Amino acid sequence: MPQGPSSSSGVVEPQQATNAPQSVEAQGGTDGGTQTEYTWQDGDRALTVTLQADLVVDEDASTKGAAGASPGGAIVKAADAQGQGTGQPVFKSQSGALMTLPGGVLLVLDPEWSQTEINAFFSSNGIKLDSVTELDFLENGFFVETEAGFPSLDLANSLATKDGVILSSPNWWTEVTVR
Repeated sequence: MPQGPSSSSGVVEPQQATNAPQSVEAQGGTDGGTQTEYTWQDGDRALTVTLQADLVVDEDASTKGAAGASPGGAIVKAADAQGQGTGQPVFKSQSGALMTLPGGVLLVLDPEWSQTEINAFFSSNGIKLDSVTELDFLENGFFVETEAGFPSLDLANSLATKDGVILSSPNWWTEVTVR
């Protein structure tokens, strides 16, 4: 599905969400409600994260008392947010780590493709070349700029099934715990 037009900043903005959330029964939760899960393709594997509606990325919060420092702010409980939220959702991975989407998609295309084929791929998917940075450590590897949050997840999912795509992954920030 082609993406929508890019904004004047060159950042890709999808017209329509392609990542449909799934509501699932809460596991081990105290409220007995539902949780929303999202999936994305990591190569041949489908991975799932759970939206943490009680957490936000607070761009004005100090890291003191915050669950983690994410690009653009700190992860805090929604009730404790001091400033403007960045609009970045907070997720929990299957291993329990907190994750955010600071923006962007990591993309690896067929290593046999020529520059002409690569340019045609970006054009046919509504991605302007000024929003694409070539990754010098991967053959036909690219970073595609997107807005933070769901736009990166949506674009990664929409590109994952295209012919010639080896890898299409949102640019996740993942909490790291030192042991």
